[in-house]
Amino acid sequence: MKNLINAIARFLLGLNRPSKAANTRLLRERGETLGSFMIREARPEDVPALAALHVKTWNETHGKFKSPPTYQLREQQWRDQFNAADGSWFCFVIEAGNGKLVGFAKGMAYNHTDLPDFSGELNKIYLLHEYQRLAWGTGSSATLPKSHIELVGQSKAHT
Repeated sequence: MKNLINAIARFLLGLNRPSKAANTRLLRERGETLGSFMIREARPEDVPALAALHVKTWNETHGKFKSPPTYQLREQQWRDQFNAADGSWFCFVIEAGNGKLVGFAKGMAYNHTDLPDFSGELNKIYLLHEYQRLAWGTGSSATLPKSHIELVGQSKAHT
C-alpha cells in the first residue's frame, strides 16, 4: 500500500513539472543549448555542489511528503563515496557553461552472472526540473556519455 501511495504522490508531483516546450524556452532565454553543457566524471571537489544538487533534485522529485534528506547528510554520503575510492561506483555530472551542476547519474559495477555482458548499472539519475524533458538521452547528447559510461564502467568493474 505504501508503494502505491508513493507512486501516486510522484505522479501528482510530476504534473507540476515544466513541459518540454517551457524548458526549451527557458534554455534559449538563458542563452544555453544542449551543446553548451559538459558531461564529465564527478570529482571530489564537486562534493558541495553535488550534495546541494542531490537535495534539491530529491525534493523536486519526491516532495516534502517524505522526510527530505538534509544537505549535511548528502554531503557526508558523497564524501564517504569519494573516500572509498574502491572502483565499485561511478558518477557523471552535467555541468552548465557557467560551471553550475544541473544533473548527475550515479551507478555501480555490475558483475552478476545473469547478465555477463554488463559491467555497470545506473541507480540514480537526477536533473533539475528546468533541465528535464530536453532529450538528454537521445541524439548527439547521448553519444558521448553512453560511450564514456561503457569505458569507465568497464575499467572500474575490472580493477
